[in-house]
Amino acid sequence: MAPELIKGVEPYDMSVDVWSFGIFVMELANGKPPNLENKDQKAVLMKILTTENFPIHPKWSPGLDDFVKDILNKDTATRPDVNDLL
Repeated sequence: MAPELIKGVEPYDMSVDVWSFGIFVMELANGKPPNLENKDQKAVLMKILTTENFPIHPKWSPGLDDFVKDILNKDTATRPDVNDLL
Protein backbone atom coordinates (compact mmCIF):
# COMPACT_ATOMS: atom_id res chain seq x y z
CA MET A 1 0.00 0.00 0.00
CA ALA A 2 1.30 3.43 -0.90
CA PRO A 3 2.35 5.59 2.07
CA GLU A 4 -0.11 8.35 1.22
CA LEU A 5 -2.98 5.88 1.47
CA ILE A 6 -1.72 4.51 4.78
CA LYS A 7 -1.61 8.06 6.17
CA GLY A 8 -5.02 8.84 4.70
CA VAL A 9 -3.85 12.28 3.58
CA GLU A 10 -4.29 11.95 -0.16
CA PRO A 11 -7.00 10.39 -2.31
CA TYR A 12 -6.35 7.42 -4.55
CA ASP A 13 -4.87 8.57 -7.85
CA MET A 14 -2.36 7.38 -10.43
CA SER A 15 0.60 8.05 -8.10
CA VAL A 16 -0.67 5.13 -6.00
CA ASP A 17 -0.58 2.93 -9.11
CA VAL A 18 2.99 4.06 -9.80
CA TRP A 19 3.94 3.03 -6.23
CA SER A 20 2.26 -0.35 -6.74
CA PHE A 21 4.15 -0.80 -9.99
CA GLY A 22 7.42 -0.22 -8.12
CA ILE A 23 6.52 -2.95 -5.64
CA PHE A 24 5.61 -5.22 -8.56
CA VAL A 25 9.00 -4.56 -10.21
CA MET A 26 10.72 -5.47 -6.93
CA GLU A 27 8.72 -8.70 -6.80
CA LEU A 28 9.67 -9.58 -10.37
CA ALA A 29 13.36 -8.81 -9.81
CA ASN A 30 13.65 -10.51 -6.41
CA GLY A 31 11.25 -13.40 -6.96
CA LYS A 32 9.13 -12.40 -3.97
CA PRO A 33 7.34 -9.29 -2.72
CA PRO A 34 9.01 -7.10 -0.10
CA ASN A 35 8.05 -7.78 3.53
CA LEU A 36 6.77 -11.26 2.68
CA GLU A 37 8.39 -12.66 5.83
CA ASN A 38 6.42 -10.32 8.09
CA LYS A 39 2.90 -11.67 8.72
CA ASP A 40 1.80 -8.75 10.92
CA GLN A 41 0.09 -6.34 8.53
CA LYS A 42 0.24 -3.41 10.97
CA ALA A 43 4.00 -3.89 11.27
CA VAL A 44 4.32 -3.94 7.47
CA LEU A 45 2.35 -0.69 7.16
CA MET A 46 4.49 0.96 9.83
CA LYS A 47 7.64 -0.25 8.08
CA ILE A 48 6.45 1.36 4.83
CA LEU A 49 5.90 4.65 6.66
CA THR A 50 9.13 4.66 8.67
CA THR A 51 11.69 3.09 6.32
CA GLU A 52 13.54 5.62 4.20
CA ASN A 53 14.04 3.32 1.21
CA PHE A 54 13.22 -0.26 0.39
CA PRO A 55 16.31 -2.46 0.34
CA ILE A 56 17.56 -2.93 -3.18
CA HIS A 57 19.05 -6.23 -4.27
CA PRO A 58 22.84 -5.98 -4.58
CA LYS A 59 22.81 -7.73 -7.98
CA TRP A 60 20.44 -5.22 -9.57
CA SER A 61 21.82 -3.03 -12.31
CA PRO A 62 22.29 0.64 -11.41
CA GLY A 63 19.53 1.49 -13.91
CA LEU A 64 17.01 -0.81 -12.25
CA ASP A 65 18.08 0.41 -8.83
CA ASP A 66 17.50 4.06 -9.82
CA PHE A 67 14.21 3.24 -11.55
CA VAL A 68 12.75 1.52 -8.48
CA LYS A 69 14.04 4.20 -6.11
CA ASP A 70 12.32 6.87 -8.23
CA ILE A 71 9.04 4.97 -8.37
CA LEU A 72 9.05 4.27 -4.62
CA ASN A 73 9.60 7.93 -3.77
CA LYS A 74 7.33 8.69 -0.81
CA ASP A 75 6.87 12.30 -1.89
CA THR A 76 4.00 12.19 -4.38
CA ALA A 77 4.94 15.62 -5.73
CA THR A 78 8.28 14.30 -6.98
CA ARG A 79 7.31 10.68 -7.69
CA PRO A 80 7.34 10.17 -11.47
CA ASP A 81 3.96 9.99 -13.16
CA VAL A 82 2.91 7.47 -15.78
CA ASN A 83 4.01 9.70 -18.68
CA ASP A 84 7.47 10.13 -17.14
CA LEU A 85 7.82 6.36 -16.84
CA LEU A 86 6.88 5.77 -20.46
